[in-house]
Amino acid sequence: MIKAEIPGQALRELRRQRGLTLKEVEIQSRAIADGEQNPEYIFTSGRLSQVENSTSLPSLYKVATLSRIYDVPYGELLRIYGVTLRADVAVLPREAEGSGLATPAPVWV
Repeated sequence: MIKAEIPGQALRELRRQRGLTLKEVEIQSRAIADGEQNPEYIFTSGRLSQVENSTSLPSLYKVATLSRIYDVPYGELLRIYGVTLRADVAVLPREAEGSGLATPAPVWV
């Protein structure tokens, strides 16, 4: 998994590694939203740029969209934000501290 100080930087790196533009991600996200019959899956290029360049958090639907487009497991994308999945339970950064289940949440300055 990509390591970055700001989670959005890791998302940007994943996109760039796949040779995708912001607009191409948007187009693919629209296809996913159409297939799911749910507009929540749409990740506009403007919103993705905002997420990549700040500490802004994407919705769970949008993380699912990126998981499919980037071919990265959903749980790995959540780990960028400090959330680790354990079976059917989400382990939040504070709960995981010292448990060996997750690394602490990133510190944003």
